[in-house]
Amino acid sequence: MASAVAAVALLAVIAPAQARQVAGLTVSPLPGTPDASPTTQISLLGAPAGSITGVRARGARSGLHRGVLRPYSSGDGASFVPRRRFAQGEVVSVRVTTRVGGRQRHGFFRFRIGGHADLVLRPGPAPPSTTRGTHRYVSRPDLHPPAMQITARRDGRAPGSLFVSTVLAPGHHPPLLGQVGPMIFDDRGDLVWIRPSPRGNEAFNFRVQSYRGAPALTWWEGRLSFLGLGFGEGVIADSSYNVVARVRAGNGYHSDLHEFTIDQHDSAWLTVYVPVLVHRGGRRVALLDSIVQRVDIPTGLVMFEWHSLGHIGLRESYVKPPAGPLPWDPFHVNSIEVDRSGNLLLSNRNTWAVYKVSGRTGGILWRLGGKRSSFRLSRHARFAWQHDAQQQPGGTITLFDDEAAPRAGHESRGITLALRGHRARLVRSYTNRRNLLAGSQGNLQVLPNGNALVGWGAKPYLSEYGADSKHLLFEARFPRGGESYRGYKFPWVGRPVTLPTVAARLRGGKLTAYASWNGATEVASWRALAGAAPGVLQPAAVAPRSGFETSIAVPAPGPYVAAQALDASGHVLGTSVAVKAS
Repeated sequence: MASAVAAVALLAVIAPAQARQVAGLTVSPLPGTPDASPTTQISLLGAPAGSITGVRARGARSGLHRGVLRPYSSGDGASFVPRRRFAQGEVVSVRVTTRVGGRQRHGFFRFRIGGHADLVLRPGPAPPSTTRGTHRYVSRPDLHPPAMQITARRDGRAPGSLFVSTVLAPGHHPPLLGQVGPMIFDDRGDLVWIRPSPRGNEAFNFRVQSYRGAPALTWWEGRLSFLGLGFGEGVIADSSYNVVARVRAGNGYHSDLHEFTIDQHDSAWLTVYVPVLVHRGGRRVALLDSIVQRVDIPTGLVMFEWHSLGHIGLRESYVKPPAGPLPWDPFHVNSIEVDRSGNLLLSNRNTWAVYKVSGRTGGILWRLGGKRSSFRLSRHARFAWQHDAQQQPGGTITLFDDEAAPRAGHESRGITLALRGHRARLVRSYTNRRNLLAGSQGNLQVLPNGNALVGWGAKPYLSEYGADSKHLLFEARFPRGGESYRGYKFPWVGRPVTLPTVAARLRGGKLTAYASWNGATEVASWRALAGAAPGVLQPAAVAPRSGFETSIAVPAPGPYVAAQALDASGHVLGTSVAVKAS
């Protein structure tokens, strides 16, 4: 796979207008946005669609734009969707009128259309893989997930299963051991569930979130460029593993792999990377703007859009423009967290900074780290090339401090920072005994019992630490060539709508059944049924569940066999189809 920047129009960066609301609404593109999409919607958030009585959009070159006002499913706004594109480089002026409680309000704002071009993803071969060093199953020969090695397992672990999405990172040449895609493992390293990604696609950011009041599995799926960017969509599946929604970026953009999070209003937050040209130092520079989008899941409408360009100065970046044709990536947003006030906590890797952004106006409320920090960081609180910034209930901030690449420190770590006044100090640090230095990715998840799970990103490890951060309670290692963008631990109950699967082997006069059920978490034991024909099967043997696949010695001659999954009370959860022993 390769990536290139097509020809784009020259973009003059304009400063954003003073952070404010327009006619009582949060509007997007935000006032002063320097590089909005030519196919942008005009998002109007914060009042019922029926209270928006007028929207007038005029491009400096393209003139007046007619369109349709489409309401959000949440009932708190609407998007004005123009019927035709805006012109690249032009300034768009928008007038908005609202009427709430008999009071009429008027607002006016401007934004500029950027000279955007897609990052072209040229089809390439699927990541090379091998089944050596993988789990293999008689009942499911189509599945061969990587065999994780458990290197530490002690008392005090938080309950739950491990959620990973193993990938072959761009630039890696050794074959990946096993399939790619979202996977659930127990803490013995046994597979619970896998959904192999379509050929050529990879999965990132797999975890449990809440959607429509119920636990749901979410992940990003798509294709990669060698720049480490993604072109895909967010996926939501229910507890039966049925895909209930696919979420794409709006305004003509591609959803990027770095973040896909669902807020308390059941809307999705996505990262987007868009190439533009800007003037810098008397010359034109191609750069990637890092964009944050909020998307209404049922309608696909964009509810809010925030651009790093225009809010964050280019001089804040620790990355220099490349000498060749590749675009400069000065910001690199890689995590989004939404607090209960609707404000955003954003991690921008390439400025070494975390930003608190107003969800109402888009203005930056404060910076943590980097060249313009609002807080003075203590010596051990400094971080570099970070990922996964999260605000914890007590007010602390957690993140994964990569310290590379290029190298800025001697090892990666998970850290907890306390902010008090205008100072930030280190509260806890989670380091690996191997002194790992991860050049990309990584996360820190605080577990319900106070433990912490650290995913080491580009290094093939997952580690769980006690609440004091000093005691390693669990560690797993991926096979060579595999890694997971993030790693999580959650309680999970899966009830697949598929049937259990069974295979039977007759060797030396002995009949053995092999039973499995991809994703079922409530199976305590398996009962083998056997008989001379599929319609005359009788109970023949019971065996306790032992990992993803359980082997059952069947004393009956068969040759037909089926398997019943039993819960802890002996109730039948599901019965496979009958198969003939081979």
